[in-house]
Amino acid sequence: MPGLRLIVLGLLGLSLGLPGTALAHGGATSGTDYRSSLLGTPAGIVARIIGGDDRILIERTTAQTVVILGYGGEPYLRLDAQGTWQNARSPAVALNAGRTTTEPLAGSSATPAWQRLGTGTSVVFHDHRSHWMAAQPPARVRANPAASQRLSAWTIPVIVDGTPAAIHGDLTWVGQPRTWLWWCVSALLALCAVAVGWRSQHRLAIATVGGVAAAAITLVTGISRALDLPDPTTPVIIATAIAGTLITAAVIGAWLVRRTPVYGATIMLLLALMTSGAESVGLAASAFTSGLVPGPLPTTLTRILLAVALAGTSAAAAAAAGGWRALLTTERRAGGETTAPKSW
Repeated sequence: MPGLRLIVLGLLGLSLGLPGTALAHGGATSGTDYRSSLLGTPAGIVARIIGGDDRILIERTTAQTVVILGYGGEPYLRLDAQGTWQNARSPAVALNAGRTTTEPLAGSSATPAWQRLGTGTSVVFHDHRSHWMAAQPPARVRANPAASQRLSAWTIPVIVDGTPAAIHGDLTWVGQPRTWLWWCVSALLALCAVAVGWRSQHRLAIATVGGVAAAAITLVTGISRALDLPDPTTPVIIATAIAGTLITAAVIGAWLVRRTPVYGATIMLLLALMTSGAESVGLAASAFTSGLVPGPLPTTLTRILLAVALAGTSAAAAAAAGGWRALLTTERRAGGETTAPKSW
């Protein structure tokens, strides 16, 4: 089947030139060494931290009007029956545009100039009161970076239906992981997967397990990060639909060409490269060096899954490469006659 071979090889080359598909995107950060936690929220609103310590979501529930105060006590954000608003004259608008700033956290006494942000009941914003501002962690953290340490308490003042109140929280240094250990574990798993995929006669089965595992793990870790977003419903649905379609199509394609297992193994390698590929490598680089990966999935479990995903892609690559090597060797010995092995 020379025509099918050209198609498979062409798709493989295309997938190698493409970055891994991010099946579900995370928040503003893929990893951090800090965790900002909520300790208390006034009645009438709910709040949660996004990105570990990156942003705060505040939603108006039973309260009629909520005003979030800026660094100088001036009105900064407002939530009411008409939607969400920001005070264009509050210095916090510019100060909160980035994660860090060299400007002093000052306020303004000018009369508020409200600008509509939206018609919803929630607002997401960055607030310098709830994270560590310096480029380097505190000296006591630098002395023992592997240990979890509480750094400070923080407060964001609000006015709920005319009554002054505050959102309280604290900031914790999560503790850095042993990066070298996780990379060594990943490399060992990948080498074992390559050895099995290269030497085994059941290359299609190995490539199928490896490719599906890499795609599924990328989906799971991607959904976990997406659930950290303010509104994860749409990206999660899209990610699940894309992953389900690609996995199903790859399995069906591999089954249809099962009489030449190397073709099926190559299809599963394409699945791993297009759905995982650079995505799993990039997230692993962040997860192995950061103390916290945002999302409901525990960070340690995320690291383990990513190591398995890298091994799955390695197994599929070795199975496909070993299959092509065996096929071409057989053809040369037979003088051009294809006698590919047909075992799973």
